[in-house]
Amino acid sequence: LVVAEALSAGIPCVLSDIQAFLNFSECPGVVIIKKEEIHLAHQHINRLLADKENLKQPIIAFFDKNFSLDKIDNLWRLKILELLEKH
Repeated sequence: LVVAEALSAGIPCVLSDIQAFLNFSECPGVVIIKKEEIHLAHQHINRLLADKENLKQPIIAFFDKNFSLDKIDNLWRLKILELLEKH
């Protein structure tokens, strides 16, 4: 939830390459770092910090489109209906 909260506020993120974070990979202002590229993390952080004001609105727009409360609510409702139909 920390990543979603950061994105909802327009804060850029540098994330490790784990399954839970891959849903954020298309978001502007998000960089996914593979374990073998960890030595590059500081470069990504510096770039994102330098451009944070330009990234803020695109990050918020991406969040609103993909992870807003309404969007998540609708996804849960669809999943529940899907599960109910199977039983």
